[in-house]
Amino acid sequence: MIALGTVIFWLALYVAVFFAYYQYYFRPRIFLLMLDEKAYLEHYLDRLPHMQNRPGERLGMVEFLMDKRSAFIRENRIFMTTATILVILALAFSAN
Repeated sequence: MIALGTVIFWLALYVAVFFAYYQYYFRPRIFLLMLDEKAYLEHYLDRLPHMQNRPGERLGMVEFLMDKRSAFIRENRIFMTTATILVILALAFSAN
């Protein structure tokens, strides 16, 4: 049996870690998730000052942004999976 205080501690730590992750890593990069929408991608590329001078590099920039987006999604999945597994293991090992 696990003590209620232990469960609350691990849950509070879990929430605090996710909040810090959201504030300092996820939130500044949220635009990467929106790049999947064609209209937002076009709008984003149009606002980049160096893309206005070199329209021929637009396709390369799209590929770069999509690679960056997929890496961001992969890192998010790894973080979420790892954090959840660690909390489950901590709860399992803190049982009496």
